[in-house]
Amino acid sequence: MLRKSDHPSREHAFVIAFALLAGTCATVRAQSLAGVEVELGPLDSPGRGTGPRTLEEAKKPVAEQNTALPTPPPSPREWFGPDGKSWFDWSRATGDWGGIRASMEEGGLTIAGSFTLDWSSVWSGGAENRAYTRRWLDINATLDLDKLLGWKGGTVYADFYHYGGETGNPVGDVQGTNAYITSRELDQLAELWFQQSLFDGKLRIKAGKIDANVDFAFLSSASGFVSANGTWDINQLGQPTYPEPATGILAFVYPTENIYAGIGLFDGATQDGIRTGGRGPATFFSDSKSDSWYLIGEAGLTWKELGSLGQGLLAAGGWGHTGDFARFDGGTEEGTAGAYVLFQQQFIRREGEGNENKGLFGFARWNWADREVSLVTHHVALGGVLKGTFSGRDADEFGVMWSFADLSGRSGATGEEHNVEVFYKLQLFGSVSLTPDLQYISNPSGNSAIDDAWVGTLSVVISF
Repeated sequence: MLRKSDHPSREHAFVIAFALLAGTCATVRAQSLAGVEVELGPLDSPGRGTGPRTLEEAKKPVAEQNTALPTPPPSPREWFGPDGKSWFDWSRATGDWGGIRASMEEGGLTIAGSFTLDWSSVWSGGAENRAYTRRWLDINATLDLDKLLGWKGGTVYADFYHYGGETGNPVGDVQGTNAYITSRELDQLAELWFQQSLFDGKLRIKAGKIDANVDFAFLSSASGFVSANGTWDINQLGQPTYPEPATGILAFVYPTENIYAGIGLFDGATQDGIRTGGRGPATFFSDSKSDSWYLIGEAGLTWKELGSLGQGLLAAGGWGHTGDFARFDGGTEEGTAGAYVLFQQQFIRREGEGNENKGLFGFARWNWADREVSLVTHHVALGGVLKGTFSGRDADEFGVMWSFADLSGRSGATGEEHNVEVFYKLQLFGSVSLTPDLQYISNPSGNSAIDDAWVGTLSVVISF
């Protein structure tokens, strides 16, 4: 078993601004009513895009990879006046700050943010038949060291978020119906890391406080759903992700344009009852509080076209945790492990320049965990998403997903929990979207005392 052994220059102005952004932290850990850790989180907010899967993507600046920096740059500019766009066409509600934001981005500092307000109601069934709200604010900064200091391939990143509103689980399910929900309100500096890209993008190394789901076990085509069932697995036990990112180090290689492989080692202190979301690297090293680690590896194949079809991905990974886990038979298991498979395919491609990522996508994911310690043995999700729905609605999305959790009989739960979800994301105008979402959950938590549930959600997202 592994063990652990706790009038200034522009450059100065940028460093000061970046440091001020990274000033606050607190903690949270989420639990479902069934006693399973529910670590969900949005991965498609500006500045929170997922890690690159191809060499072409790996060569791009991080601010372009994570969509914090619009590409191509807005033209005409997003500001008031005769030479600017109408505010309704701005991609960010605060525009280019009278030219200040554009100058900062040219110099290497990109700041992005978004605010999400969700209203949900358990229309029937569930543990509690009521309505509730959630709010999520995210502000992040990406510092391109190449533009700022001539440090080729270097990037520093910080992400702060606030969550407020509902902190329980009115549905009483295992898989979760919302990507933001946690067990308590929180304000924390969630990520702070340094990344170095080498050999023209063929090697990528990241170290610091990291959300592991950004780089491992995600499916980008499923990010539009209100739940996280298409982008994350409930039975990835101890994975350091929202709301508990943790100190870690990872490395990815891209030996060819369409092949990648990565491995990561993270602080596993959450399994020892320590909330890493608001902490620094202290528990990554050997101390009296924790000696647990989380390890994960993934390899995959991507393609831009497959016969008459478009882009796609096939990947597999494995994960392990060295902490102690309570067994359902009353004993303790020293360490646990699991495996997963990911697939997505663009079945219909939109014609025209700039529409490479538009059309009909299908996706599937599967994750396995030990039934002796995990309430969910197999987690499966299948779905389809139409990106660009009608003529003139290129930014809209429509999606359908079915997911199920195979509940371990060792836990006393019975059968499988199923979730069917449908959403339509309406881009009202450049910086604001509205998403109605409907979910049906059968056999919540395998508990016969909880009726099948219908849950409706209305989600408003403002990018600024």
